[in-house]
Amino acid sequence: WKQMQKLFEQEDVRQIEALNQPFDAYYQHSVGKVCDTEKPDGTVLEVYQKGYMIHDKVLRPALVCVNRYETPVNNGDSDKEAPKDEGE
Repeated sequence: WKQMQKLFEQEDVRQIEALNQPFDAYYQHSVGKVCDTEKPDGTVLEVYQKGYMIHDKVLRPALVCVNRYETPVNNGDSDKEAPKDEGE
């Protein structure tokens, strides 16, 4: 295993650091999302599969779970109506 690691280092193969980093679609592939308001929106909270690069090229993107704050969806069922202009 150490020989393999040494070979990777010599060839400039590196692991993509993803955990607790902002999500970047170039280096990571999101396969899940959670909502944790104590962590920044768009932050990688879990790494399911490590990703790797050689020089500046992605060999395999990291498979990750991303923090996404829930946003309310307005589907047109609003109880409030816009105020009507009565005119003068």
